[in-house]
Amino acid sequence: MGAVGQAQHRSRAPRWCRWTGLALLLCGSGAGAADVWKPGLSLTAEERYDDDVLLRSEGGEGGQLMTKLSPQISLQGNSRTWEVNGAYAADLFMRHGSGRNTVDHRLDLGAKRRLSNRLNLRGEGRLWYVSDPTSLPRMGMARSLVPVLYGIADLGVGWSASQRWLLSLDYRFEGARIEEPGREPGFLHQGTAQALYRLNRRTDAGIDARIQRFEFGPQGALAAGPAALLRHRFTRTMTLSLGAGASYYREDSGAVEGWVPRATAALDGTVRRFTWGVAAGHDLVGASGFATALTADFAAATVGWHVVRNVQVRAMGNLFGNAPAPDFGPGSFSRADLASQGYAVAAAAEWQVQKAWALQLQFTRIGQVGAVGVATPDLTRNIAALRAVFTPWD
Repeated sequence: MGAVGQAQHRSRAPRWCRWTGLALLLCGSGAGAADVWKPGLSLTAEERYDDDVLLRSEGGEGGQLMTKLSPQISLQGNSRTWEVNGAYAADLFMRHGSGRNTVDHRLDLGAKRRLSNRLNLRGEGRLWYVSDPTSLPRMGMARSLVPVLYGIADLGVGWSASQRWLLSLDYRFEGARIEEPGREPGFLHQGTAQALYRLNRRTDAGIDARIQRFEFGPQGALAAGPAALLRHRFTRTMTLSLGAGASYYREDSGAVEGWVPRATAALDGTVRRFTWGVAAGHDLVGASGFATALTADFAAATVGWHVVRNVQVRAMGNLFGNAPAPDFGPGSFSRADLASQGYAVAAAAEWQVQKAWALQLQFTRIGQVGAVGVATPDLTRNIAALRAVFTPWD
């Protein structure tokens, strides 16, 4: 197809279809609108040992063996000014000895649109339907074997107002529904306005203003406040990001209100065959499925090493803590009953046997002391997994 034919074919797809994360669903007739469409297909077969007490068969001892099969399909499209991508995966768990089989689902959608050299739009959405909350990026350990529906959506616009000023507006939606009788769904709506000023080639400084709306069944709360930002690039591959501020939190009933400090620090980089990152912070979060809002403390570190071209190893560790935000009045649960804290460590190795074949080995240990809204269960879990990944299209 010549340049004229391509331009005519692109014009058939409405512009708004290319600007959203739902483009793959809404623009089926405009498939030829991109310069390149790239389908993807992969299948992961995993054998796992998991000693989670919730997964043990009745009267059994030791751990639970299971087989996990994960087919995934994906599609990417891009042109000079926009790109879209989407992926869907199903995780089939077959737990040996218990007769219990489950199917989890994962869906990713994303889109970017460059309107001009200074203005761009972006959108991303992720949806999970899982029986194991540890597979989610937000929630903690499972307390019962019931499915969890969890989703995140991000929309944003960025504007380079000048050579030194970068402005952005962002919106995030987060939702969680735990399918237990009487369990209320939780939601978070968050809007952020940010301004960064380039002090020099390596350093940016700025401020953001954030407002959060928390919903947990009939309960609701609002939080808003500013934060100062600093970003410094030590080298082309090493960046430090800092943020510090506070949000004033108030429940709709007026019974609970107060200031919640927030701070984040992250340092990441690449040195030869190593990639690494460390992060820590304290913030106000929602959509946990267990409370209207929580304060979250976290510290995490990751490192990856490309031993040779087709072999790499990775390790990670994190600590976390949650507590009510910011305090509870008379008649509520005590903070000791509602607080939780824990850790996770993992190590993994991957061997790219051939272009379409890879083998992975991973060990994970998760620990949790106490749980928000539940009377102090102490949970530990060890997972060992061996995976074979087949990717005929990539």
